[in-house]
Amino acid sequence: FVWQGPNANTSAYQPQMLDGEPVLAYWQGANYQGYGFGAISILNASYQEIHRITLPGTEQHFVTTADPETFPSYIDIHESQITSDGTILVTAVNVTQFDLSPIGGPKDGWVQDGLFYEIDIKTNKVLFRWSTVEHLSEIPLTDTELPLLGSGTSKSDPYEYPHLNSVAKYGDSYLLSSRFLCSIFLLDKNGNVTWQLHVRPFPPPLPP
Repeated sequence: FVWQGPNANTSAYQPQMLDGEPVLAYWQGANYQGYGFGAISILNASYQEIHRITLPGTEQHFVTTADPETFPSYIDIHESQITSDGTILVTAVNVTQFDLSPIGGPKDGWVQDGLFYEIDIKTNKVLFRWSTVEHLSEIPLTDTELPLLGSGTSKSDPYEYPHLNSVAKYGDSYLLSSRFLCSIFLLDKNGNVTWQLHVRPFPPPLPP
């Protein structure tokens, strides 16, 4: 048997389990360079959509590089995780003003914040929200490994701190990965950082 998905921008196809049954989850929406704004479809073993997870901007007040364009849902393109509690973990991005002076940028700069949400699958209700920039005391901007290269001066060209790639749940804790912080974080049930594994990239080789 061969199944073909929709002719649209799709990403993060993942076989998962929900209520003891195999399902397929995938993202669909507006795809930008490295991030996006869309929804998660959950299909049963017969490839019928049984749930559609959305994150409306009316409730979360998202600001994006595409403003004033709006979207039906603001879930990012990266992988999701269905938990044994009947919830799903998804990532999102939000543009906000931010002091970039610690890394040589403008004090009134702009960043693309990385967030994740835990959403009840049956009701689409947000149960937990976490934002990187709201934990600056635990995850300082100076941990980033991404050069500014002139970005961060406007809402349309924010500095992409921190670019979250995935989130998973273990018990009451969350395991979170960030591309440009080159880190994995373990967060407690309240979102506080329990530990951080930060791997500094190798410097480029010196010319001969």
